[in-house]
Amino acid sequence: VPTTGAGPSCSILGNALERGYGITPISDHFLSLISLEVVLADGSIYESPFKAFQAYEVSALSKWGIGPYIDGIFTQSNFGIVTKITLCLAKKKECIELFMFPIYETENFKKTIPVIRALKQSLGGIIGGINLMNDERMEAMFGKDNVKSSPTWTGLGALYGPPGLVKEAKKIVSEKLKRVGITPRFINQKRIDLIKKIEQRCPQFVRNYFSNNIKLLNAAQKFYQVLNGKPSKVALPLAYLKNVVKPDFNCDVNPALDGCGLIWFSPLLPIKAETVSLYIKQVYEICKRNDIAPLITLTTVSENCFNSTIPILFQKEEPDEKVRAKKCYKEFLSMGENMGIIPYRINIDSMGLFEENQHLTSVQLIGKIKQILDPNNILSPGRYNIVNHID
Repeated sequence: VPTTGAGPSCSILGNALERGYGITPISDHFLSLISLEVVLADGSIYESPFKAFQAYEVSALSKWGIGPYIDGIFTQSNFGIVTKITLCLAKKKECIELFMFPIYETENFKKTIPVIRALKQSLGGIIGGINLMNDERMEAMFGKDNVKSSPTWTGLGALYGPPGLVKEAKKIVSEKLKRVGITPRFINQKRIDLIKKIEQRCPQFVRNYFSNNIKLLNAAQKFYQVLNGKPSKVALPLAYLKNVVKPDFNCDVNPALDGCGLIWFSPLLPIKAETVSLYIKQVYEICKRNDIAPLITLTTVSENCFNSTIPILFQKEEPDEKVRAKKCYKEFLSMGENMGIIPYRINIDSMGLFEENQHLTSVQLIGKIKQILDPNNILSPGRYNIVNHID
């Protein structure tokens, strides 16, 4: 399953419609969406073309259908209510190998960026998405007690395929990273199970062995759940970082219902060392000005492009923190505009982006489609369009 990092209770349908992504084999979750069914504002039902033409078997196999591709307009839009989707699943691989690598020097970080691109280009479907998380992000997710001698950045990825193929891919990963002075650590389910057995008998040995790394036992197990298509709560503690009262993460948790203050900034940027370095430098400066923790992740969404996610965390009951959080987000947007990068999705408070750019043909066309499909503007007014401003 194209699993999200948002936890077991979040909608896979919703994530695919928001064009989310992950680190599983089908990392672009919209690509895994083959067909859909939509209730339109007038009550009529839209079906993807092959299904509408009663070609039922291929409707679950072929994404693009026949004629102009219409399904895409129901992503990140307010053109209809999607009630059903067909998702393409990835066949479970014989072997899944997780790899992690520390980056301690800034110069090494710059050198690692083109290596990551080269790995994605050379290994193709064998390698999933590669994550880079700064030390603040790692501590926010796993807690300071679980991160010792934290490197400046931690890389994480996975290899999928037959054992022989994965074995050769491991050599390529090791060779390319060692050229920039980085030694990756590989771990699979058998190794996790073995370490758990050793920990039960010799806990001090295990603690000493992993003294300069994350406590990989729990972290690797949680990541493995995601890699195997099982949703995990591994990232949920992040949302509660500013909350005074922390929940029991062994139970069901819901950041929205629990009053977590969180705004996501998620721009796309090229996998280029100069661009990424400038972006990170400016993120740190903006966060420092607004007293916001710079919790940065970079994830490959292709061999050419990173998506960066930065959670802007604040206490909802503190008015000053709300103001700082919104100011920080606006500064991020301005920074992105100056750099030529833009978020791949935006929050409700930021729909003014379309208001400010209503002169663009693409924005005007969105408004015209909305007027045709929903002339009374009853579905999520103002979401990703400026319908009220189109004559």
